[in-house]
Amino acid sequence: MFLLYTAFFVSLAALIISIALFFTIQNRLPQPSTVAADKTQQLLVRQPQESDVQGDAFATPERPSFDTIVSGDVIPSNTDQASEDEEPTLYFQTPAAAAGEDYQPDLSYLPEELRTSRESAGLTSERIAEIKGMTAGRYYYYDCLNSEEQTLYAELYHIIITLAEDVFISATDAQTLEKVQNCVMNDHPEIYYLSGYYTTRYTLGEQTVGFSFTGRYLYDAAEISRRNLLIEDYITRCLSSLPAYADDYTKVKYVYDYLIRNTAYDIDASDNQNICSVMIGGKSVCQGYAKAAQMLLNRAHVDCTLVVGTVTSGMSAGPHAWNLVYADGNWYYLDVTWGDASFRNGNSVNEGVNYDYLLTTTAEISKTHTIGSVVPMPLCNHTEDNYYIRERAYFTEASLEAFGDLVARRMSEGAPAVTFKCSDAVVYDLMITQLVDESKIFDYIHKSPGESLSFTRSDDHLSFTVWF
Repeated sequence: MFLLYTAFFVSLAALIISIALFFTIQNRLPQPSTVAADKTQQLLVRQPQESDVQGDAFATPERPSFDTIVSGDVIPSNTDQASEDEEPTLYFQTPAAAAGEDYQPDLSYLPEELRTSRESAGLTSERIAEIKGMTAGRYYYYDCLNSEEQTLYAELYHIIITLAEDVFISATDAQTLEKVQNCVMNDHPEIYYLSGYYTTRYTLGEQTVGFSFTGRYLYDAAEISRRNLLIEDYITRCLSSLPAYADDYTKVKYVYDYLIRNTAYDIDASDNQNICSVMIGGKSVCQGYAKAAQMLLNRAHVDCTLVVGTVTSGMSAGPHAWNLVYADGNWYYLDVTWGDASFRNGNSVNEGVNYDYLLTTTAEISKTHTIGSVVPMPLCNHTEDNYYIRERAYFTEASLEAFGDLVARRMSEGAPAVTFKCSDAVVYDLMITQLVDESKIFDYIHKSPGESLSFTRSDDHLSFTVWF
C-alpha cells in the first residue's frame, strides 16, 4: 500500500511539473509588442518627410563624439609614438576586411506568420547572398559594416526596392537598424522614393529578437517607373558630352561643372533631398546636389559616395551633405553645392563655379565642414587631382607674371573667370595687395574707362576668383 501511494504522488508531481514547463515554454515564444501585452507598444521610427525639413537640413542618426578621432576620422596606429611620416591606420573597413564570415541569422524559432512574411517578399537566403555578392567592393557604406550588419543591409535593400511592407528583418536593436538603413540610403541615390519607415518590435521575454519593417514610400511602382525614365534621360544627356577616354579628374570636373551650371539652389524645391529635384526639377539643395553627383559619377565609373555632416558658415550653416570620391587612385572630397558661386554669394550675381571644393583634402574641407560619422571616412591627403594643381593655378610665390599666364590660358579657353590658390597667407596677401589694392589686375584684364571687375576672395582657402 505504501508503494502504491508513493507511485501516485510521484506521478502527480510529474504532471504538475510538465504543465508548468509547458506554459513556461509558451511564454518564451516571440511575441509582437502590443498595447495590451505590455507597454513597449509599436515602435515607430521615421525620418522627416519633405514638409518636416527646414532649410538645408536632413535626417542623420546620432553620432559618436570625436574624442578618439583625429585628422578627419583617422586614428594613427600608435597615437603616442607615431612619427609625422608614419602612414595612419584608416578607421574604416576595406571590402576584404569587411567580408569576414558570412552571417546568416537563425530564424527557425519564428512563428509561421513571420517566416511567411519573408518568403512572400522574396527575402530568401539565396536572395540575401545575391545582394551581398553584387554589393561587396562596390559600395562604400556597405563595406564599412560587419557581416551581421551587411545581412541586415541586404534585407533592407530588397524590401525597399520591391516596395514590400511588414517584412520581418534580423535587426535586434533600433540603433543598428537606423544606422544600416542610413547606409543603404547613402549608398543608393537611385532609391529616392523612401521618406522613412515603420517597424514593429518582437520580443522573446525581455529580449528583442527582431523587427518587421514597412517602408514609407512616396510613390507607387508606376510613378517610380515614370520618374526613372526621366532620370535616365537626364543621365544620358549629361554624360553624352563627356570626353572619350577621360581620366577620373576630367570626369569629376565635368560632372561638377555640369551640375552647377544646370541646377539652381532653391530651398523650396520639391524633392530637394533626392535626385529628382536635380534631374527632373533642375532645383535643389545640398543633399540633392550630392546624390546627383554620386549617381552621375558612379555611372561614369568613378567611385563616389555621400558624406553627411555639418558646416559652420555661409547660407547653409547646419546639417550638410557632400561627396567622397576615389579619383585616379586616391580619396578626395567634393562639394558641388559650395562650388556654386551664386549660392556662396547669396545672390545670382557673378554666377559661376568656385573650385575650392573640387577634389580637395580632409585638411581643406575641415576648415568649413565637420565630417559626420555614420561610418568613418578615410584621410584625404593627396593633391595630385586637386583642381588648382591640375590646372596650374597654385601659386607658391607672389608672381604677377604667373597670374598673367593663367589669365591668358583661361581667356583662350573661353572661360568666364580666372581663379587661383596660394600656398600660404604671405603669398596670398601679396597677390591681393598687388592685384586689388594697387589695381594691377587691369594690366592683365583690360577694361574700358569706368568699367569694373567683379571678384571673390576666400581667406579660408587662400583663393581668389575674378570674372572677365
